[in-house]
Amino acid sequence: MNGGASVWAVTPEERAKHDKQFETLSPVLGYISGEQARKFFLQSGLPASVLAEIWTLADVDKDGQLQADEFILAMHLVDMAKTGRPLPLTLPQDLVPPSLRGSAELEKRRLALEEQQKKEKEKREREEREAQERREREARELENRRRLEEERRLERQREMERQREEERLRELERKEAAKQEMERQRREEWERAKREELGRKKEGEQEEISRLRAKKKSLELELQAVVSPEVGDLTFVEGDVVLVLEKEGEWWRGCIGDQTGLFPSNYVRPVELPEVSQAEPGGPTKKPEVAQAVTPTGASMMHQLRLSPGQLIVVLAKNSTGWWLGELQARGKKRQRGWFHSSHVKLLGPSSSKSSPSPLPVCQVIAMYDYTAANQDELSFSKGQLINILDKTNPDWWKGEANRVTGLLPTNYVKMTTESDPSQQWCADLMTLDTMTPQERKRQGYIHELIQTEETYVEDLELVLEVFYKPMSESGRLTEAEMAVIFVNWRELIMCNSKLLKALRVRKKTGGENMPVQLIGDLLASELAHMQPYIRFCSCQLNAAALLQSKTHNQPDFKDFLKVRIATNYRCKGMPLSSFLLKPMQRITRYPLLIKNILEHTPDGHADRGPLREALERAEELCSQVNEGVREKENSDRLEWIQSHMQCEGPIEHLVFNSLTNCLGPRKLLHSGRLYKTKSSRELWAFLFNDFLLLTHSAKPFSSSGSDKLFSPKTNIQLKMYKTPLFLNEVLVKMPPDPSSDEPLFHVSHIDRVYTLKTETLNERAAWVQKIKAASEHFIETEKKKREKAYQARSLKSSGIGRLLVTVIEAQELKACKPNGKSNPYCELTMGAQCYTSRPISDTLSPKWNFNCQFFIKDLYQDVLCITVSEKDQFSPDDFLGRVEVPVATIKKEMESKGAATRRLLLHEVPTGEVHVKLDLQLYEPTK
Repeated sequence: MNGGASVWAVTPEERAKHDKQFETLSPVLGYISGEQARKFFLQSGLPASVLAEIWTLADVDKDGQLQADEFILAMHLVDMAKTGRPLPLTLPQDLVPPSLRGSAELEKRRLALEEQQKKEKEKREREEREAQERREREARELENRRRLEEERRLERQREMERQREEERLRELERKEAAKQEMERQRREEWERAKREELGRKKEGEQEEISRLRAKKKSLELELQAVVSPEVGDLTFVEGDVVLVLEKEGEWWRGCIGDQTGLFPSNYVRPVELPEVSQAEPGGPTKKPEVAQAVTPTGASMMHQLRLSPGQLIVVLAKNSTGWWLGELQARGKKRQRGWFHSSHVKLLGPSSSKSSPSPLPVCQVIAMYDYTAANQDELSFSKGQLINILDKTNPDWWKGEANRVTGLLPTNYVKMTTESDPSQQWCADLMTLDTMTPQERKRQGYIHELIQTEETYVEDLELVLEVFYKPMSESGRLTEAEMAVIFVNWRELIMCNSKLLKALRVRKKTGGENMPVQLIGDLLASELAHMQPYIRFCSCQLNAAALLQSKTHNQPDFKDFLKVRIATNYRCKGMPLSSFLLKPMQRITRYPLLIKNILEHTPDGHADRGPLREALERAEELCSQVNEGVREKENSDRLEWIQSHMQCEGPIEHLVFNSLTNCLGPRKLLHSGRLYKTKSSRELWAFLFNDFLLLTHSAKPFSSSGSDKLFSPKTNIQLKMYKTPLFLNEVLVKMPPDPSSDEPLFHVSHIDRVYTLKTETLNERAAWVQKIKAASEHFIETEKKKREKAYQARSLKSSGIGRLLVTVIEAQELKACKPNGKSNPYCELTMGAQCYTSRPISDTLSPKWNFNCQFFIKDLYQDVLCITVSEKDQFSPDDFLGRVEVPVATIKKEMESKGAATRRLLLHEVPTGEVHVKLDLQLYEPTK
């Protein structure tokens, strides 16, 4: 022991001293705990980090406690640290207590063994990880090889298909080239003979025209050259005469025959027509042309003549469309001037003994291919279009008329029809046609025309985006604001008509591609209610036309850019952007005509007659609203000004001011001006619309003294909403108790709040009170009529063949309409004129309605249950969330096998959504 102790670096004096200290700590079984040691060591004043290092070195056997020799070692290390000597990183052999040197060696070996085991474990894990990564890498490489091989195979397949397609196109081009060469040779041969005949006729006609022009007195318009691409709208060519109905700025409104529309005033010049009521003294004695009516005709427009067989008309002007302007010769009555079609009259010679009847159609053909006129005397037409043939003298080139345009057409591009009406275009099955009445054939033909023209119109809308909007935007030739002025809300128009077209296709598909469409009025009435974007577009159209004309006139580069876009895309058919921008107005004005044609050929008692009448009312109402929006340009401009200067937040964040209201038609600004809060004298800017009162305030004081300065384009004021809009069906306006008071106050009560406002003068107060009262009463009366109409439809009783009990349980996964990703959905159920509406459920995409209603069944095979889901919107027409249609015959067939079961119906025309309904069809027993 003594020999071992003699090699310990701790001196005997230190050991004796520290051994006594160890005994004062009351060791237990020869050991002190770590807590005891910590308290004692802290008395040394050394930092805690140094004491921790000393503890690690002194606890040789690592058992968490100190025996006497370990305590002595620790105190030795404390003394070293206090004297400034550095502590060893590891305990040297001469500092290890002799009694613990054997165990220290064992501890080192144990630690070394553990370290070796740890390294071996890490090595195994690393090898396993590398092996797993290698297997995954090999699997990925194998998958990549497979994918590349599949892509190569698909590429080879596509290449073969491309080659076959190119070969097919080359073959078609060769055939087309051969066909065109044959046509060219035929046309040249025919033109040589025709040119001589036309030359003689033109000489005589030119002499007659020169004499007539010398007598013209009444102002009309002779047009230079304008092409209107839409059937049913104003169409004219150079030399045509048009009656002017309205002059406003650079765009005038006129009519030719049964067409009315806008046209630029710089395309025309005033001319005079002959006065035939009285002969001029000493004037020429040559009599004008006189025509005699051969068939009775009605006057569908104000400026058309109503003719009876035998009546005489003095011809004043002839247009290329076949519409002539004349003066009706009625003895004893004021002679009336107006339009009539040349096909209803015959021309009389000077002695009235010989007549020259206008050409009448000898037959009707259908175009098999598209054809674009190569010369001015030819007729352009589209595949499937009906053409009236006027002359078949030449076997290769016939004279025909389509859309009131006359010209020559190649006979190998058309085929004969069996009847002179459009009823066969929709159906290739002659067996189906034979089972129909002539009236039903025409009805289906007009329905087909509606669908086909809607498809063409939507294609034109999308073409504008592709050919004009995107290149113009990318080129940077126009600013973002100028693009907005020209195209306004073009994408919204595409969304509206795409929804309508999808609905028409779904309805057509439900009955079969070549089968008749039983009901279409309900669909049209529903979709036309969502066409409010047209009001804004059409009301801004004059601004768009003016800006486009200014750009093309003042910027030759911009004009050339548009010409290149037209020339490089055959689908434009040479039409400029200005013509495409007219198409929305033309389409809106055409809907009433299309629906009226269908309605006129729908027999009384037909299930579609009532819905068609409603659809016609909607279409005419929409045209009226659009026309009103165009007329009220100042109102439209001010609504656009408010849109750009108002910071909309909360409930009105997505409000479009220049649009339809929920139930009052187009939004109108009735009054505006400055008001003050009575208590705080805070300045407010108030805007009274026909559906709500909006109170706003400006971040900075505004010195305007009137609304005219407020709405100036130079005004840069920014307004913020002061209070939530006050709907006029919820407000009550009152004068103060003492109206004779000099202080111009008035009160506006809204639900549970009262706003006391002050004007600058008593006259202003009277104006505000009167206008708010009138608007509120109109709103309430309109809502009352709407509720009464719904109640009458709901109360409709019928002695039909049965009834359908419907329970709308819920809807799921509806489209979100609100900024928070939710909607306020409600559902509307209709069957003909019968209609029921559920309550709206707030802030949900999965509403639970549990709504019950019943419908009386009139015809088992024609009645259709329509379920429409919409978003309730206070500021604009309700947003469309989807529709589903279920024929009653389908319900009967499914009930025979399943009974009154709950059904899951997917909503159409939207990306997501379904409704769960329970249907119970109860048919009455037939009376004996």
